[in-house]
Amino acid sequence: MERLESYPELMSMTLDCLQDAQLATCARVSKLFFDRAIERLYRHVRRLDVLFEILSPLVGKTKEFARAPSPIAWKRFMIYAAKVKSIAHVQAEASLSDSFYLELTTSLPGRVIFPNLQSLYWHSRIYRRNRPDIRNSTIFMHKNLSLLEIGDLSGDHSAFLQNLAIVCPNLRHLSLRSTGIITAHEDDVVKLIEGLDSLTVILLPQGWITTKILSALSQRPLLTKIDFAPPEADQTEVSIITPSFDFTEYAFPSLEHLSLESSTAKFIECMQSPFAPINLTSLNLTSYELEKPEEIQNFLGAVPEILPSLAHLTLCSTSTSVAHPVEEVADITFECLRPIIDTANLTSFVFAHDCAIRMDEADMAFLAMNWPALRELELSVRARWALDECYLTMGVLLPFVRHCKHLRRLGIAFNSILPPSSWPEVRETFGPHFHELNVGVSPIEDVKNVAIFLAQIMPAHASIVWSSSLPRPKISFPLTHDEDDAWGGLGALAMDGITDAIDGAFGVNPEFGKELQNRGRLWEDVSKALPVVFEARQRDEKRLRDFQDELARSEARNKAFERELVILRDAVPVKRF
Repeated sequence: MERLESYPELMSMTLDCLQDAQLATCARVSKLFFDRAIERLYRHVRRLDVLFEILSPLVGKTKEFARAPSPIAWKRFMIYAAKVKSIAHVQAEASLSDSFYLELTTSLPGRVIFPNLQSLYWHSRIYRRNRPDIRNSTIFMHKNLSLLEIGDLSGDHSAFLQNLAIVCPNLRHLSLRSTGIITAHEDDVVKLIEGLDSLTVILLPQGWITTKILSALSQRPLLTKIDFAPPEADQTEVSIITPSFDFTEYAFPSLEHLSLESSTAKFIECMQSPFAPINLTSLNLTSYELEKPEEIQNFLGAVPEILPSLAHLTLCSTSTSVAHPVEEVADITFECLRPIIDTANLTSFVFAHDCAIRMDEADMAFLAMNWPALRELELSVRARWALDECYLTMGVLLPFVRHCKHLRRLGIAFNSILPPSSWPEVRETFGPHFHELNVGVSPIEDVKNVAIFLAQIMPAHASIVWSSSLPRPKISFPLTHDEDDAWGGLGALAMDGITDAIDGAFGVNPEFGKELQNRGRLWEDVSKALPVVFEARQRDEKRLRDFQDELARSEARNKAFERELVILRDAVPVKRF
């Protein structure tokens, strides 16, 4: 053991390679192994009920202590608690009763349970009914907590939000999720932001980035990222709020990534301010107005001037009102998207629009040839027009294979039923960094031919992503008078999840649902068939290499025989008659 203490790096590397069961065995070997093993076992906790079984046995369906924790039990438990760095609690997986938290609070000998806790993720995943009280999470918080993610922030939690900055003043990463609208929490969130001087990353639900909140965030000196938090699974109502923002002096001094709900015209106007954050490297712009082609072209043309350092751009344009149908807006052509090529530092472009994108394979080839630094591209792979109006073949992928060697992710809707316009040459594949092909709702029938084609151009480690449904339109809440009329007075019912009414109101044939699910199954079959084709291709390539090696060896032997024959001819005299 003394010799092991002399090589702590070697011991750490060895323990890092072990599974949990093996670490538990090592913890019982000696005190030296115990400390290092439990550090790895309890560094990241996903089940609070399993952890607190060490403190005192838990009984019942909703876990509660069988007996009150004693001071001796707490002393033993704190050895393990000191090793905890992050907690990811999901109430649906570890259902803990209110009496559990009450007993924990009353019996705690000190003020902090997990003194070295850095990250806390708190979710319920219990929808609509019996949501747990998120205030129970405060018992695990302390001043050194740096990352906090709270889910299911619905109901009245004013006191919780107001005290959060006092309990965790050094938070650097904050993520709030909610199924409700911002009205009930806006002032509390503003006060919370104003109390977090070290905040660097914040994630808020869509509809929560209001004028007041944006103004408060602009004064955070270390803030680098404002993004949308992932929506809750049972979210059926969305508050559509477009903030009006006027950048003041010293606003967003460190901001790099911004997610915002705004029209393109309004965003360009605001970015003309002399105090606008022009050093953005990533922008996620969601417009709830159906942007016209000329508006999109003007926006993309203005990007190089207003955001010269931009590297990642996501532009989503979708209508929130059934009173303004998609047919009133012209289709998106290549001329609308052409200015994106002139943005010097841009390497990632994600574009989603409810209208059709009318680009042929020549346009795609021009885009690929003039954008060799491209790393990510996605063009409306889940739009409704891709259901049956897509005329691009699988050959559209080949220009990106040949010209974009840094490509990591590609999303294009193509019609795999049509014969490919061209086939790949031998050993013509995406670059080594490519890892995902997003086909969206692309039409498909013949799994075998599609798998054979894709296996020739995709690396073995890459995967296929597909969709079995169309994106649901986000409905503003409450509905406007025109929208409620368009729903036939059934707006309130639609908010409760009447998906057929939603599809009908937005012109989506209910039969498409079955077609999309069928396409999803076929693309899943392609995904399963690709490894088989990859393996067969590797075997063929190995046989080809072996044949080429054998052919080279045969040629070498033939040349050796020819040289020996020449020597023999020269050595034997020729008799003359």
